[in-house]
Amino acid sequence: MPDSRTRLADARLYLCTDSRSREGDLVDFLDAVLAGGVDIVQLREKGLEAADEIRFLEVFAAAAERHGALFAANDRADVALAVRAPILHLGQHDLPVPVARRIIGDEPVIGRSTHARDEFDAGQLDYGQFTLGLDVVKPLMDIGTFKQTTVAFGALKPGLVVVMEV
Repeated sequence: MPDSRTRLADARLYLCTDSRSREGDLVDFLDAVLAGGVDIVQLREKGLEAADEIRFLEVFAAAAERHGALFAANDRADVALAVRAPILHLGQHDLPVPVARRIIGDEPVIGRSTHARDEFDAGQLDYGQFTLGLDVVKPLMDIGTFKQTTVAFGALKPGLVVVMEV
């Protein structure tokens, strides 16, 4: 199987979602979206304890493996290391990329949110990270029985669409 960077280069659709604890359908949801063409799934749920985040990311990892997809950890290099996440996404106020890189090593891809052109430009020079910028948001149709999602077009790479669940 190609490495994470090669698979990222081929990716077209990136989905951010919470643990779906209220719905209780995380495994089914991940299988549905990955079978439907999502290439990368990211757990994005603020305030989780590390053990809970690891437990949920193990579900993401298993689903990604079943579908030949990638998964991403959010904000925490220690958690990304624990689950061997191929992608770590960092916000502007999270660890600096060089510090995260020391924790997770050279292989995982690191992305950073951007909200302004200068942040985007800085990200292009910051230790080979990819840069993810979200701004334009519009609702999409439901995916099967799952609740409405929102799509945000980003600057990760040309042609990649980022979807965040709301």
